[in-house]
Amino acid sequence: MLNRERTSFFGELDLALRAAATLEELVETGVVKATVQLATHPVLQFTVSHESALLPTWWSEELQAAHDAAAAWAADHLARFLPWEGALHAADWLVRTVLALVQCDSAHLDPTRPEAVRRMVQTFVLPGLLRLQEETPNDHEQRSTDRSQ
Repeated sequence: MLNRERTSFFGELDLALRAAATLEELVETGVVKATVQLATHPVLQFTVSHESALLPTWWSEELQAAHDAAAAWAADHLARFLPWEGALHAADWLVRTVLALVQCDSAHLDPTRPEAVRRMVQTFVLPGLLRLQEETPNDHEQRSTDRSQ
């Protein structure tokens, strides 16, 4: 069941991210869709709400493995717009952001509301990534070419 859920989650997200034409669209789409999907996933939310005693054991090794896989996957998408090193760092940061949004209650942001997550991404996340993109505008094109050969 876990593999089916993971395949479905990443498959739907992958299609949306491949269609993104800009870094802004990619990040906004990815963070909004991932956050809302995880925050509204019935099995995950049931576990968090009713069986949270199971989470500390799972949280350490299993979550780290999931984080690493998600960050590597996200870095490949980000590398279309950012230099590879920047894509790796941004992917790590974005996955941690999504996990934090889903895990931590906030009076300022409801992770089940796409417009609230979108506003957070536009205000706090994109400015840093756009600056990274501006600092090395052509480096990512060479890296993408190198990696595809």
